Amino acid sequence: MRGIKKVMLYAYTANNLGDDLFIHILCTRYPNTKFICYAPKTYQQTFSYLHNLHIVPNDRFLNKLVHTTLKPYQKEYVIREQIARDCEIGIYIGGSLFMEQDNWKAEARNFDSMKHCHSSFFVLGANFGPYHSQEFLNTYKTLFQGITDICFRDNYSKALFSDFQNIRQAADIVFQFSNATYKVEEKNQLVISVIYPSVRNNLKSFDNLYFHAIATIIIQSIKEGYNVILMGFCKEEKDDLAIDTILSIIPKQWHHQIQTYQYTTHLPSAIELISESSAIIATRFHAMILGLVFHKPVFPIIYSEKMKTVLEDIEFPNLYSTVQNIDCVSPSQVTETFHQEPIDIHNFIQSADKQFDMLDQFLN
Repeated sequence: MRGIKKVMLYAYTANNLGDDLFIHILCTRYPNTKFICYAPKTYQQTFSYLHNLHIVPNDRFLNKLVHTTLKPYQKEYVIREQIARDCEIGIYIGGSLFMEQDNWKAEARNFDSMKHCHSSFFVLGANFGPYHSQEFLNTYKTLFQGITDICFRDNYSKALFSDFQNIRQAADIVFQFSNATYKVEEKNQLVISVIYPSVRNNLKSFDNLYFHAIATIIIQSIKEGYNVILMGFCKEEKDDLAIDTILSIIPKQWHHQIQTYQYTTHLPSAIELISESSAIIATRFHAMILGLVFHKPVFPIIYSEKMKTVLEDIEFPNLYSTVQNIDCVSPSQVTETFHQEPIDIHNFIQSADKQFDMLDQFLN
């Protein structure tokens, strides 16, 4: 163990496929670094194959017992900080890490707690926003000062902090996912990644429109000979309920050509479904990125500005829609996109590697 660097890893640990991919890519890139993550016990199962990642369960009985003895203002980070102070380096990795939501001030305190535990601190893979107040932006302009390195995944976020020397931009980290171990035979199947729109404040009134539009696309796809897989990326964000709702709309006569898959803890099986499919309808951001990584035709359905800004950054040439306007695109227009040539992502793979430029200097 002598000479091995210890890194405290902070991430969104809610069994979300996209965020779990971030952890996988980071830990496999630095096999001689020991990563420590304070996360639910299920993550011991998810990443049992990563021998350089140690999960300290945040939901074990002892931790809950300690929290019951603390005063409210002491509870937030006391155990995590105790673990983190043994690590010189901290890394906060994820996508939508800085959004102005109802609890944003608590999230800002959380971020402040992370960075103050380490002499070197990195933020990788994120985008900034959506936000609507100057107070939110100014708060993070203060918090971002003195951080070792911040690498956003989109040009919009970088431009908000154009005068910060410690802030850079590179393509989304999942463009660095290696598809070499997934050389499987392509099947005549369509993966549709779904969300439950009203989980997000900006989409509260679009459940019915979205679910019915996906149902009509599924029926059209089956008529054209495709088997369909309805795929959920995050159970905590109600993807599984979205799948159930869509199925309830579709007449029973079509159900025998529809499969469902809800990601929980097994990354390889989820990735394999995408790798063996012939096309992807992606409401989830990283379903879109994985589809591109595996050279699949992708029809993106934008649920957040982060998808729009990345599509603009990569100059996506094909048809896409938003959740709000999905009923303006006919099912046959969607299925036509399945026959388009996949776009060349070579430049984005190279760009995504630059997310780690500064970290390489510390860990390699």
